[in-house]
Amino acid sequence: MFGWLSSEIIDYLLECGVKEFYYVGNCGALSVKYKIGDVLYPNRVYNMYNRFIDVKNIFCEINETNKHISVETPALETKKVIAELRDKKMNTIDVELYGIMKTISKYDRIKFGVSLLISDFPGKKLQNNVLVYNNRIFKKQLTQELKKILDIIF
Repeated sequence: MFGWLSSEIIDYLLECGVKEFYYVGNCGALSVKYKIGDVLYPNRVYNMYNRFIDVKNIFCEINETNKHISVETPALETKKVIAELRDKKMNTIDVELYGIMKTISKYDRIKFGVSLLISDFPGKKLQNNVLVYNNRIFKKQLTQELKKILDIIF
């Protein structure tokens, strides 16, 4: 699920009475300070129009300093756009989170947690038309992150 569909599904679930929502996703690194498998706990997400949404993230006790941007579709992740985002000092990018956080912010008393794992480096050279990333490291970090989140929730 990505883009606008994410927020539509979450909106429906929240209207049905869901009081807790936890999101574990992946994102691309625009900054060299990150590596595959690094974990982020954003509580502020920007969109392409330099607007941002702040939401209390229960997985993050302090304000994350990462500048994370969320686009509506992977089709926007062109080399030109990636270069512009790096010029704006954006550090990471995904295609779901802005819509999710915008939807969550409309509801009172929702317990919300978000965790993003770095999975790739948009704009890097492709190998056989596939983004190069280390699947072994990503899966190991994902497993560790899911265990950590389950400990927090339960």
